[in-house]
Amino acid sequence: MSLTDHLTMQIEIWRRSAGALNEYGEQSDTWLSLTTISGLIQPTGGNVSRVDPGISNTGTHTLFCLIGSNILQGDKAKYNNLFYNVISVNDAAGKQHHFEVALEVIE
Repeated sequence: MSLTDHLTMQIEIWRRSAGALNEYGEQSDTWLSLTTISGLIQPTGGNVSRVDPGISNTGTHTLFCLIGSNILQGDKAKYNNLFYNVISVNDAAGKQHHFEVALEVIE
């Protein structure tokens, strides 16, 4: 089986967009549904500490998706009515094969 055979989840990616000014004259953020990507979300077995280049963080889940998927650190991922914060996006082993994305479930 190839990697794409395992990427069976359709995951909605949300990105922050600068919204209108609020009643105090402050910029309010709006989250917009940007795209849907194929992927696979797996629990990490609890809060697993990851050390990415220049970033130390924790994540509750890992998203596997194809290289070039439109997903960035700071986005949100939605699957099965659950939202996740995108903590980091990493090229797995630097092979330009797939991304391993650290997620943190939003409760």
